[in-house]
Amino acid sequence: MHNQPNDPKSTATPNKAAGPAQPNTPKPGGNYQAKGDEKPPVVAQSVPPIPGVDAIKLDWPKQVNAARSTWGKLSEEELRQSDGQPSKLATLVQERYSVTRQEADKQVNSFLETCNKQ
Repeated sequence: MHNQPNDPKSTATPNKAAGPAQPNTPKPGGNYQAKGDEKPPVVAQSVPPIPGVDAIKLDWPKQVNAARSTWGKLSEEELRQSDGQPSKLATLVQERYSVTRQEADKQVNSFLETCNKQ
């Protein structure tokens, strides 16, 4: 006797029409269904765009000295590698000066706005 697809003893693979199992992801509307000890995903806060940031990026090598004067605990190499990107600068400031992300963002935004005016 051969096993039929509807036979409970069948070793045939289940019907794939149901699709693959969905990962544990946030549902539309923000309803997160955590299983076990899982934590909801961390959502990064974005730094509001600053007018002229692209221009600052082009002039960033010239601005490194000013940034170094502002944040002496940051090395020239770290500042160069940040490429003038607000989020990278804020992370460096936050880590090196042990300030909140909000304070680091505020300092970086102020610095970049000053650079933009020059």
